[in-house]
Parts: sequence; C-alpha cells; structure tokens
Amino acid sequence: MIEQRGFGSALSAAWAIGDHLRSWLVTGTPQGEYVSMGVISNGEYDIAKDIIYSFPVSCQGGNYKIIEGLDINKNSREFMKKTEKELLEEKQMIASMTKEEQAKQAAIARESALQRKKVALSVAGCAIASIAMAVFKRRS
Repeated sequence: MIEQRGFGSALSAAWAIGDHLRSWLVTGTPQGEYVSMGVISNGEYDIAKDIIYSFPVSCQGGNYKIIEGLDINKNSREFMKKTEKELLEEKQMIASMTKEEQAKQAAIARESALQRKKVALSVAGCAIASIAMAVFKRRS
C-alpha cells in the first residue's frame, strides 16, 4: 500500500498505528466508547475463527475486549463477509505455500518492514524538528 500511495500513505499509516497503540496500551478507551482494532477472531459477528479481523473493541490496562451485539446493517454485513472471504483466501494461499516459498515471502515482508521503519523514523525526526523549531521561535 505504501509503495503504491507514497509518503502520505506512510504518514497516515504511522499516525494510525500511533493512535492504535495509544488506545490499547496507554489511555484506554473512554467508558462506553470503542475503537476499531485488528484482533484474532473467536467467531464474533459470525466471522471465521483464527483470522485477524477488525472488530469494535474497548481497551483498558493494555487489554482489549471485543464489543459484541452491535447492530450491523445489510450493506455492512455484506462488506464484512466479503472481507472475511478475502482474508480466508489469503490464509489458505499462505498455508499452501512450501516452506521455501514461505521463507522467501517472510524475507520480503522483513525487508518491507525495514523500509517502513525507516520511513516512520524519518517522519518522527521531522516531527521532532518541527516541535523544536516551534519552541525555538517562541523563545526568540
């Protein structure tokens, strides 16, 4: 996705990751509210077990709990099932790979992750520099 959409997408993804981690590990979610988080399915909302799927969750103390029982309209349900089907197909594709193919894909994923880390560090460096400049301007 980042390769296709460029730096703006990388920044957006980095920001989303930060929000995700903050809600999960730092602030939690306010009472009665929830966020969307990719977690392992246990069959909630009639989604297949053992796939990572985005569910509504509440977070407290570094733990999450899937919020069950929300009303899902027909269009949303169809989209959810389409997404589930795609994820199951990807899971099956990976399961059918030979060990050699899996190792090759893992190496590609590690290299891609390294590139994303470099972009995230660059973004963080720019943010720190911007903050430092703002502080410097205020003091001047």
